[in-house]
Amino acid sequence: MEEIQELESDTGKKAALNNLDSVVDAVDRKASSLQRTCKWAGFKLFGSVISFSNNIAKQIGKSATENRTAVSSKSKRMPNQRKKSSERSLCPQYVLEEARRRIENGESKRKVASSYGMKESTLRYRLKRKGAATKLGRYDATLSPEIEQEFCNYLEDLDNMFQGMTPKNLRIAAYEFVVKNNIPHRFNAEKKMAGKHWLRGFLSRHPDLSLRRPTSTSIARAMGFNKPQCERFYKNLAELMDKYKFPPTSIYNMDETGLSTVPNNPPRVISKKGKRAVNKISSAERGTNVTVVNAMSASGHFIPPAFIFGRKRMKAELLDGAPPASIGMVSDTSYINSELFLNWLGHFKDHTRPTKEHPILLVLDNHVSHCTIGAVCRLLSSE
Repeated sequence: MEEIQELESDTGKKAALNNLDSVVDAVDRKASSLQRTCKWAGFKLFGSVISFSNNIAKQIGKSATENRTAVSSKSKRMPNQRKKSSERSLCPQYVLEEARRRIENGESKRKVASSYGMKESTLRYRLKRKGAATKLGRYDATLSPEIEQEFCNYLEDLDNMFQGMTPKNLRIAAYEFVVKNNIPHRFNAEKKMAGKHWLRGFLSRHPDLSLRRPTSTSIARAMGFNKPQCERFYKNLAELMDKYKFPPTSIYNMDETGLSTVPNNPPRVISKKGKRAVNKISSAERGTNVTVVNAMSASGHFIPPAFIFGRKRMKAELLDGAPPASIGMVSDTSYINSELFLNWLGHFKDHTRPTKEHPILLVLDNHVSHCTIGAVCRLLSSE
């Protein structure tokens, strides 16, 4: 029996191979026929094939564009950002009372309804009810408008004190407030904070609030930037301007800034695709700080800058590529001190050459190195 089954299987394989050979022969005949047709038709057939392929490509590209547009429109229309599509609106009680009065005076309900921008059936339905609708939908706001206004005032006070609240802290504060005051809510009890939907709705109900990226401010600057200090500064400035009549060329502003020898954002470089780590050699891993002292007049004239390096000895090579007439100084911390500020004042006087007849107004901050007796005497002297 096994031999009979093997013979049958061999017979089936041979028949399949014969059928395959016949199919291959048929394909070869069709190909040769098509080749003869192409030779006979010449470029006409080639042009028609090209135009047919171009039409197919255009149809495929059009369908792909439509699919991408549909996908992008679906991705933009998130459920949380869905806009209101119905025309339902609240009807206050005074509107219903006025509508009743007009109907009692003889006006038709259709005319009254059209004047308020609603359908006659809607007006009939609302007149049958005892009171006017105070909301749309079955959900109530977690916090009342009065409480939300208190939240807004609190957020503005924190912002004025340079202690702005982050979105996460606001959500936590809202949850703690409703729990402390036993207010019904639908906040997440596991995370113990309000949801992102509530935060988005809160900001939409109060358009005067928005998310902003703050600027880092030190405590000393925050304490000095207040109304009495600003008024005192402008009062002194006005007195000096009235007394000496400084032109724009005689008003200078001076300040220091710190620069790092290593850029925070290194430029892009060309590298091999698929490489996991792309590095770039820098002068130091953390970089070295260099303080630059700048001064510029109101007319745009600038004093050649002074560079303060954190080292013991000064080398002329450190000023290679610096602006002409720049000076270099050294300190242990690369920050300015009272002695270096006196040296810079001499550099400043060499370029401005103030006299009693033509004084110079120098505006600078109240850093400890600027308020020494030697600095004040140097500024007041005209020698």
